[in-house]
Amino acid sequence: MNQFLNYAIEYLLLSFIFWMLYQLFFSKKTDFRFQRFYIISSCLLCLCIPLLPVPRAEFIQEFGILLSPIQIGGTDSLANEVQRSSLSITQMFLVLYAIGVIYFGTKLLVGLGQIFHIQRTGKKMLVGDTKVILHPNVHASYSFLGNVFLPIDINTESNDTQLIIDHENQHIQLGHSFEKLLLLINRVFFWWLPFSHIMLRNLELVHEYEVDQQIAKKVSTYNYGQFLIEQIESKSKFEFVNNISSHIKKRIIMLSHQKVNISKQFKWISYIGLIGICLIVHACQPQEDPVADIEELKAENKIQIDDTQDTYTETVTDTIMTFDMETKEESLKIVSYEDVIYSTPDKMPLFGECVGLNNEEEQKNCSNQNLLQFIYKNLTYPAEAKDNAVEGIAVAQFVIGSNGNVRSESILRSIGHGTDEAILSIFDKMRKENVSWTPGKNKGKNVSVKYTLPVKFKLQD
Repeated sequence: MNQFLNYAIEYLLLSFIFWMLYQLFFSKKTDFRFQRFYIISSCLLCLCIPLLPVPRAEFIQEFGILLSPIQIGGTDSLANEVQRSSLSITQMFLVLYAIGVIYFGTKLLVGLGQIFHIQRTGKKMLVGDTKVILHPNVHASYSFLGNVFLPIDINTESNDTQLIIDHENQHIQLGHSFEKLLLLINRVFFWWLPFSHIMLRNLELVHEYEVDQQIAKKVSTYNYGQFLIEQIESKSKFEFVNNISSHIKKRIIMLSHQKVNISKQFKWISYIGLIGICLIVHACQPQEDPVADIEELKAENKIQIDDTQDTYTETVTDTIMTFDMETKEESLKIVSYEDVIYSTPDKMPLFGECVGLNNEEEQKNCSNQNLLQFIYKNLTYPAEAKDNAVEGIAVAQFVIGSNGNVRSESILRSIGHGTDEAILSIFDKMRKENVSWTPGKNKGKNVSVKYTLPVKFKLQD
């Protein structure tokens, strides 16, 4: 759900950026072909850019047992988990979103069904090279895909009807219906976004401007303006058709304007530059990790696991106590030795009193629960991270030695601001309190095992 919200927020931001550039530089110009391209491509780019992968700091787990992520803070952590009897805000949003999608999707499908019914049952004829369909359910002239739809009682020989057919035929030749359908489908899924409605209206207006520009070359601007005024009352009920009565006032004003094209260099430089800005915005989005479990971490390539080996050798430096039989004295000695580290031993290490349980699965669950409780008890959200509103997933790695002691802890992935120190303090706490593990076993022999522990820091929702 968080991923969808992040996508929606970025879509909203990118749509606003594209719309602002359009309003500032292109909306009042007469380069209608470029305007069509801009509107359609901007909608497609807003859909696709949020889906592009974002370069993120990654960590590599080369070896070891991967523990389930532990969340510190937020309403979903173990310490704050509560049962909710009512719908959450997220669920309410999903229900509202689904209602909107169903409404706009049904409206579009029903309208298309009615159009195809009219097309199938209407009276068909050719006027020049234009396919015309006459039907009693058509009350206002319009075009859709390759057909012009007219009322059944219209005089196809009159000059006004010929002008209507010529007007709608221009829509057909320019492929306007496909573009409107594309933006209507976009609106079905982004109905809640104001720009999906605004850009649809802008596209419809540009379509009419473009056709008016072509027709005005054949008849006088004054006569064509008078003709448009006569069409004000003939509005079609279908949004996806090209209707001659759309935006009459704005079209008459545009007809009287002097042609103002956009500089070729400016329009393409600004357009390409805007795409670059949008990509930067996408790449600079907050490095938040909205994942709920480790499988999503893997899927997003934030963690990579090498399963090609079962053991590896690590050089361990340790201190041992020695006793001199002659002098009767004890001394500490620093020694180094090669230790074999396992990823999947025959028996896993156990944390806490879990040895006496019936089977290995129960022992594993007991150990994991004990470890969770220990971490939640001893790990707190660092004040520095809270003050700076830092959230995300940090990842630690540690080894449970063949003697049951914890060692070799390190941070594989850091989000800073005191979180590293907070995590590492857990292992210091284990040593200070002499908290030991029951070591793992392989072929009956105690062995060392490596673990990887993701810790998700999340502020309160």
